[in-house]
Amino acid sequence: MAVVNLDTIPVRLQEIENAAVAALHEALEALRELGGDTADRAPDVFALATLLTGGAVRAIPNLRHKEERVAGLLDWSRPNPDIYCEAYEPLVRRRFSVGHELGHFRLHPRPNGANQSCTFVDDEALPSQGMTQEQEADAFAGAFLLPAEALAADLDRFGRCVAFLAERYVVSPATMRRRLRTLEILMRRS
Repeated sequence: MAVVNLDTIPVRLQEIENAAVAALHEALEALRELGGDTADRAPDVFALATLLTGGAVRAIPNLRHKEERVAGLLDWSRPNPDIYCEAYEPLVRRRFSVGHELGHFRLHPRPNGANQSCTFVDDEALPSQGMTQEQEADAFAGAFLLPAEALAADLDRFGRCVAFLAERYVVSPATMRRRLRTLEILMRRS
């Protein structure tokens, strides 16, 4: 088993953070050019993902891949990949699933024309061996849905009430807690 330097996790988190910020700015600029509202704290992640991938983004009931139910699916079978999420999940979970699949689209190379499916990874901490692609996609979703600059401003303004902030950004409290931990890791590195 290879030993991974734990200092690489914050470095990779910063790379993911930069990729998510770039993707969010790109999507918001495209939305602005189309005359859409870009001032919302929780913009329509379906529309943003559509603008970034050029493919469809849809909620599908009983979403399956290889006979297994999945929370999200990145389908690379067409030139512009489609993103699917489970329609029967709560809105906060669907938003995260779309952000997660968008993370795979922006961070990980196309898997030779194959579909790439993912289930939600609910890890409380990053593994000592480094980050998996699933954890990287989760980190991307967190940074995309909860931009550090906006979240920091809201923390200063409203305090650290996880439930309030989660509702404000239309994410689950677990996603908010995970994002706050990630920001603490990044701040310790600075």
